[in-house]
Amino acid sequence: MVEAIIVHKAMNIVDPVRIEKATKTTASSNHPQSGKKQRTRKEPFHHGRTSIFCNGKVVTSSDYWWLIGTALVLYGPIVLYICTQSMRVHEVLGWWVNFIPLLLAMGTSVFGILAACSDPGILPRHTAPREAIERNEFELPPNESLVYHELNPEFMLGKNVRLPDGSVQFWKYCNTCELFRPPRCSHCSFCDNCVLEFDHHCPWLSNCVGRRNYRWFVLFIAGVASLCVSAVVIVSLLVHFESKLFNTKFHLHAKPWDWIVLMITSAAGLTLLSLTVYHLNAIRLNQTTAEQVKSGRSGANSVSKNPGFMANCHRIFCLPIPKRMINWKQYKTGSDNIV
Repeated sequence: MVEAIIVHKAMNIVDPVRIEKATKTTASSNHPQSGKKQRTRKEPFHHGRTSIFCNGKVVTSSDYWWLIGTALVLYGPIVLYICTQSMRVHEVLGWWVNFIPLLLAMGTSVFGILAACSDPGILPRHTAPREAIERNEFELPPNESLVYHELNPEFMLGKNVRLPDGSVQFWKYCNTCELFRPPRCSHCSFCDNCVLEFDHHCPWLSNCVGRRNYRWFVLFIAGVASLCVSAVVIVSLLVHFESKLFNTKFHLHAKPWDWIVLMITSAAGLTLLSLTVYHLNAIRLNQTTAEQVKSGRSGANSVSKNPGFMANCHRIFCLPIPKRMINWKQYKTGSDNIV
């Protein structure tokens, strides 16, 4: 079977959709007498610590069992609240008050699933094989040129890409994935993949946080923080009104379960509120966590221009999510730990 590989001239990446179409066309041409539709052969695995489920619709890392712990940490306090506080809240504050944490929990669950099961922006591998470059068999567009180390001319660092406005971008070469990384792209050592606008690897979500799922991650942590704050406020109001009703003091009327719920939700709420504020500030600076770590939080940015907080929020939360760079349907379902 003849393999058809179509390379995008601007980004020099493989278009998996066209590969699949070209493979189908070649298969039908090789078997003209067969009236049945030829099925494309799936590749064994993607060479990275990536787990693929539901025919490529769910993409996460190989440590997806961490999601069980995340579910226990998230839904444990919710179950505790329902068992110990919901009936008292219904009698003292009103039935509608219980819908506030319920709606927040539902929204948070949706955002968490989307962040954990979405492709964060993984780039396809072997779009620039080192052997082909060393043999001068890899062709670059006219506006691109290879960059080598000054002291070791045989060591390739990456390539310079001249943009239409005359500026030059440096694309670093990844020896593991054998590709040229665009700006703001980094290699995740946990997932062993290059990810667009890589922020960090979140073990609680068992996935990298990148360009395609960053919005869901921010909404997830903001939702959990709001859920914790609402629980603290509701339980505090509940104990306050009950103490007024029975003419007792707050700390004397509060039950042990009340203190447990208040301590758990207060600690988690403060932590997640701080994390939410941190990421909102990162959006304001137009920086990822990886970029802030590399720059030492000195304010340096790999992006030449920062359009501002509102423009960055519009790009992250309002614009359509970029399409996947890899057609995951061509890979087998299951966990892959090939390095």
